[in-house]
Amino acid sequence: GLMPDSADVSKSQTLQTQHPEVHELLASLSEAADDPSMQEELLSRLPPLYEHVSGLIAAGELAVRWGKAAGASVAAGNAVVAVGPHVPTEEDQQAVVAAEATAERAAQLERQLAHKEIVVAALEHERRTLRGELRSMQ
Repeated sequence: GLMPDSADVSKSQTLQTQHPEVHELLASLSEAADDPSMQEELLSRLPPLYEHVSGLIAAGELAVRWGKAAGASVAAGNAVVAVGPHVPTEEDQQAVVAAEATAERAAQLERQLAHKEIVVAALEHERRTLRGELRSMQ
C-alpha cells in the first residue's frame, strides 16, 4: 500500500470516527485492491469517494499532505491525512509568502516585457522610417 501499517487508513480511528463514509470506502479499497474480481466495483466507488473527499477538503475539514508534513514521521511520498479543521503551520505561511513573492515577480517581469516590446516596436518603426528616407535620398 501507499502507507506503512502504522499510518494505515483502515486502522485510523480518528478518520473512522469523524468521516465514517471516507473510512469505509478507503478500507474497502485497501482490502480489495489485489482482487481482480473487485476492480469493477472499486472503480464504481471512486467517483463518490472523490466527490466526498473534495468536498471535505474544500470545506477545510480534511487536509491531505504528501511527504514530511506538519511533523509527520512518514517516508517522503507517503500521504498524511489530517482530520479536522486545517490549522495553517509556519511552513504553510512561508509557502504562501513565497508563492505571493513569485507571483509578484512574474507580474513585474511581464510588465517589463510589455514595456520592452513597445520600445522594440517603436525602434522598428523608426528603422523603417530611416530606411525610407535613405532610399529617397539615393
